[in-house]
Amino acid sequence: LQSVSVVSRPAGAAVTIKYLGYSTPDPVTGKFGVLAFERYEFFHQGREVSLVLSSPLGSDNVDPWRNVTSSLRFTK
Repeated sequence: LQSVSVVSRPAGAAVTIKYLGYSTPDPVTGKFGVLAFERYEFFHQGREVSLVLSSPLGSDNVDPWRNVTSSLRFTK
């Protein structure tokens, strides 16, 4: 676990949980990579949406992940 915070997106406030994990081992080499995860928990009128995004640790994912999380919309 790296951090827990609240962010604002067009769909509303979301709890963001950042943590690290491992990829599945390569079947040939047995090596694995470290992944960065961000989990977004949105709540709206009794409904919950969880978005889990991951990429290799060190990737520049700030803008793409902001685009993905900002595209969520709740309908009535």
